[in-house]
Amino acid sequence: MAIRVAEILVIDDDPRIKESLELSFPEYKFHSVPSGETGLKFLEKSRIIDLVILDYKMTGANGIGTL
Repeated sequence: MAIRVAEILVIDDDPRIKESLELSFPEYKFHSVPSGETGLKFLEKSRIIDLVILDYKMTGANGIGTL
């Protein structure tokens, strides 16, 4: 029986955040988008995401606006 790897969506306009998380937690699969708008579009797909890490301060829709 295959074990499913947890998938994490990182919504942040700084790509270094995703890179840092990938280095710190290599056992997870990370997806990254640069804005709240693209994050919401990503989540509308049927993909299963186990955790969302959302930046509070972004241009456009900030973290609170995205929630």
